[in-house]
Amino acid sequence: MTEGQSARAGSGDEGMKTRERNLEKVMAGLQHQDLSTIPAVLQRIVNVSQDAKAQAVDLAQVCELDKSSSARILRAANSAYYSTRNQNRVGSIREAIVRIGFRTTQEIIMSAAVCNLFRANKVIADYSSTLLWKHSMFVGVANRLIYAQRFGESKLDPFVAGLLHDVGISIEHQFLFYDGFPEAITKRQENQSLLVAEEEKYLGLTHEEVGRQIAKRWNFPEHLVAVLGHHHSTDAASVEEQRLIHVTRLSELLCFEMQFGYCDFSESYSEALYASQERLGIDDESFLGLAQQLKHEIEGLTDLGWFSDLRVRRLS
Repeated sequence: MTEGQSARAGSGDEGMKTRERNLEKVMAGLQHQDLSTIPAVLQRIVNVSQDAKAQAVDLAQVCELDKSSSARILRAANSAYYSTRNQNRVGSIREAIVRIGFRTTQEIIMSAAVCNLFRANKVIADYSSTLLWKHSMFVGVANRLIYAQRFGESKLDPFVAGLLHDVGISIEHQFLFYDGFPEAITKRQENQSLLVAEEEKYLGLTHEEVGRQIAKRWNFPEHLVAVLGHHHSTDAASVEEQRLIHVTRLSELLCFEMQFGYCDFSESYSEALYASQERLGIDDESFLGLAQQLKHEIEGLTDLGWFSDLRVRRLS
């Protein structure tokens, strides 16, 4: 398709060719220099998060792969959110990690690396890369809170799964912008439908499929492949993967209810997400408590400037 075209991807052989062509564009785009360091950072941080013996030095070494992480970690450690008047300013990454904590440092490194996947800068209907980034961060934080409340600590790292669950949308934005992406986004808003349904019509593939292929290409563990590839369909092989998918869906519901960032579904679909709340055994009182916790954490992240790095312009 060319810019401005609204032709659908088609069905049958034509649709299959469109799907294969667009998927090939996505895979080729991932080799771009700006994205070349991301797989290494993500793989290292996922490995560290699953290593019970990992120490501050291991996280400091990951920062060497992504210099923007170092600046964020130091800024956080010296902020009012994590320090007090009586504490001296820290100047080393290891000191900063000790102050803000291992888990928070992991999340900062991961978010700094993933942020580079959200650089496309045009607003389309109710969507922008900044709003998608906010949604992804929100779901990551919500995943951590919900999983801990319901299942305790986990090697699966729910934050990472939430942060990355919709990364396929951002990749489509960057590499399929002239192949039907704006049309899919616009029609989702106009029809108050699911984005995956409109993607099928205009792109021949969905962000779930894109996310699944990315996760496999970057050698992510199976639970991340499951969440990126099945958070709408809820297909998963193991009980742990099913849990993580339902946690992610409940996080998306919280995001929708609190109107934070971009959600790729409408009111009618949000009803289906309540099934995940029931599946997880979380009552309404606990749901409201989670919303309050999230509000506090998101306010803290906003104060730290986590949502100020991206700039967007409206699609003319």
